[in-house]
Amino acid sequence: MAAKQNSIQESFRGFPADLFQFLDDISKNNNQKWFHKQYDRYQQSLVIPAKQFVTTIGDFVTFLNPRFEIQPKFNKTLMRIARDARFAKGKPYRDYFLIGFHRWKWDSELFVYFDTHGMEIGLFVNNKKKQNESSLSKYVTAKEWVLYEICDEYGIGKQYALSELGKGINYLSKRFDVRKHKGYLQDMQFIIISKIYSRKATVRLRDKVVAEAIKHFSTLYPLWILSESVQPERDLRKHAEKLGPVRDVS
Repeated sequence: MAAKQNSIQESFRGFPADLFQFLDDISKNNNQKWFHKQYDRYQQSLVIPAKQFVTTIGDFVTFLNPRFEIQPKFNKTLMRIARDARFAKGKPYRDYFLIGFHRWKWDSELFVYFDTHGMEIGLFVNNKKKQNESSLSKYVTAKEWVLYEICDEYGIGKQYALSELGKGINYLSKRFDVRKHKGYLQDMQFIIISKIYSRKATVRLRDKVVAEAIKHFSTLYPLWILSESVQPERDLRKHAEKLGPVRDVS
């Protein structure tokens, strides 16, 4: 246990290439016997780097929103790779890994996601809201110009992909365009706007992945505000004041 704790406290050095190979392997060997034999590898390739990443970027996440969870723990910022046996059918393990920053379960969140194809950094929006709660769909319906202005100001556009979360991830467009895709933002319950990287991209390495996450979290957080804030104008103003001029996010 002490050795494991010391590893977590070491400086974050990026996500190893074996992370993707491990996800490949577990997708082909999805059973408890194989996983138990590979448990140490799972810790070294996924869990420990993920916890180190959360610790490294935690101060910035708090800077964006002090209410976001930043504890490097499962069911806090890390999704368990084991499926809940009470509800899951078939394969006992996920072949993907998620790091998410949010306030509570099923809150809209900023995330870093890995699967067998590569890595994504982005925003998940829970657009399934009650009548009096904020949502992107309400801005499309009643204040679409506000949504357009935010996307234009922060450069939230064609460098991001647009996807829908259902039983899996349904990729709708590799080049998000808020005016072209406003109908999706109105109708979809679970929206993903993300920057996609191949598994060979060096962005997974330490300096690059932290910088990329900070850049994209900063850029996409205004959409989180429109989706969740009870005082969006105030929070958008605070975000602009804290971060200064809009930066190039291409």
